Amino acid sequence: MREAIQPAGDWTGKAVTVMGLGLFGGGLGAAAFALRKGARVTVTDLRGAEALASAVEALRELPGAEETRLVLGEHRDEDFAQADLVIANPAVPPTARHLLLARESGARVTSAIELLLGELTCRVVAITGTHGKSSTVHFTAQLLEASLGPDVRVVLGGNIGGSLLNEVESLRPEDVVVLELSSYQLENLRPEFVATASERRALDVAAITTIGVDHLARHGTVEVYRAAKLRIAHLTGQAGRDPGTVIAPATEGDALRELLPGAERLLVIGGKGAIDPSEASVLAQLTVPGEFQRKNLQVALAVARSLGADESKLERAVPTLTGLPHRMERLTQWSMAPGGRPLRVYDNGVSTTPESTVAALESVSAQSEARDLRVVLVGGQAKRGCDMDALGEAAAKLGWVLVPFGAASEELEEIAASAGATVASRALERDDACPGVEEAVELALRFVAAAPRSRPHATDQHATGAQGPSSGQGDSVHLLFSPACASFDRYSNFKERALAFRSALAAVLDQA
Repeated sequence: MREAIQPAGDWTGKAVTVMGLGLFGGGLGAAAFALRKGARVTVTDLRGAEALASAVEALRELPGAEETRLVLGEHRDEDFAQADLVIANPAVPPTARHLLLARESGARVTSAIELLLGELTCRVVAITGTHGKSSTVHFTAQLLEASLGPDVRVVLGGNIGGSLLNEVESLRPEDVVVLELSSYQLENLRPEFVATASERRALDVAAITTIGVDHLARHGTVEVYRAAKLRIAHLTGQAGRDPGTVIAPATEGDALRELLPGAERLLVIGGKGAIDPSEASVLAQLTVPGEFQRKNLQVALAVARSLGADESKLERAVPTLTGLPHRMERLTQWSMAPGGRPLRVYDNGVSTTPESTVAALESVSAQSEARDLRVVLVGGQAKRGCDMDALGEAAAKLGWVLVPFGAASEELEEIAASAGATVASRALERDDACPGVEEAVELALRFVAAAPRSRPHATDQHATGAQGPSSGQGDSVHLLFSPACASFDRYSNFKERALAFRSALAAVLDQA
């Protein structure tokens, strides 16, 4: 049994400000935790009561909530200058003015994840990465539930779900908490906490799926973003007597060896070498769509093995694993495209970077016939620093038709044209940009209906070396929703945008 590395203790009479009530349970969990500790709680959020109606209602039902001050539509200086402790939402950068004011006034500024990691005495796994972290966390929890036995409780939390602060008292030493950690959550950990965790081990296993380019609007540079991700390795107590395990892709091996000189338990996976045949056989049993999901599974298996999971039970569990919504999710409501061709629809709405969409294009291309029609809906708010050119090049090489929408639609059209990829709007002589998902769905299906059964395909030229386009019979239509951009130009999050896609698709096809 591991002792809590930084227990919160008694907060009786202390003034605690929760910065950010939010809609996903983080602020609510922090407020409930502070109330149980006896604190005088203020909850503040820039959004108003109407936008936060469900969270406000839940807050008012908490024991002791009648004594809680709720400040909505603004952040008041006094709520930070007079606080003993501030629990900040991870979306708030550490350099925010009100947090600086709180520190200058002597308050401790922390986060719900830091409080949780400081309190836990059970086994703890945390996973981060630019892509694949949610799916890997989901696979890991399922594998552990199947392999550690019915007496072990496996609990998911962090960026993938609500607060686990309410669960702290109920967790036993043999239980396992599996956390998804974002770069925001890792960046917001105080240096003092990270130093303690590097000696006393807040995590039994820390895993990294990938580190690419994302969130530069928050972090500023790729280097700062990578440093935030790599902080997860420090939480495994590598400088102490009883370190945990760090699992990372080969691309991060050298950086981690430099970051953790003398680390005893660093496991690097992947790379250019061939996968062991027995491991490949296990990975091949995964039924969740997307070739990249096998890489996520490889990380999840390594995490489970690090916790002593039974190998035979792990192997039996792999075929039963399920995926998360909006991650290369195959939609089966519609079976035929206009013109009588089979329509295969994939919802990869979680994609907010070109890298993840390129992986989706490659995955579907590998599963489809050379002459199938492939159409992808991409767009939204382009992220700073992301390589959109790579998306255009992949679309051209693999024979995908792009349907751009949202704020980045003009940029995407120009990139696609430069790369030689087909753009549906140009093919249909439509000059105006698609303002939203609904219009993009309509345009995509119009293109499918108008497309001849015999069409040129880029992969034919690559395969044969021919100078001109070849033609042939296309049997199926593959319609992929994988935006490659942020949703904030029109939608509050990727899920809302993905649901808009599904709704629009159903409406158009039901009318056909």
